[in-house]
Amino acid sequence: MTDKKIEFTKTVPEKITIKVDKSKLIEIFTNIVQKTVDFVPDDGGKIIMNVESKEKEIEVSISDNGIGMPKDKQEGLFQKFYQVDTSHTRKHGGSGLGLSICKGYIEDMGGKIWVESEAGKGTTFFFTIPKV
Repeated sequence: MTDKKIEFTKTVPEKITIKVDKSKLIEIFTNIVQKTVDFVPDDGGKIIMNVESKEKEIEVSISDNGIGMPKDKQEGLFQKFYQVDTSHTRKHGGSGLGLSICKGYIEDMGGKIWVESEAGKGTTFFFTIPKV
């Protein structure tokens, strides 16, 4: 984020109790934030993370002002080996496993993950994790 001069803001409640595997939670955040870093502009990029405490779960959203993606490319996003851009000239690499791993971890914790995006208007990843 430093190299691209991305503005990162977060809103997190002071005290939330969840029971998770810390290393898996770190991997989830790392995978999702790295996706957002890859697709925000080099100048004026913004990433916003919000953690909201709900009655039975926490809901995390990670939003960016990047390139977004069309609806037809979102369906397979959490499947293994899925790539939104399959061209030989694509700018961003990766195996297509990161988001499917996130999905597996989150579902194993009893949560769910989804995305909302519009081409040219950025992307927001959401996930929930049950409270203790």
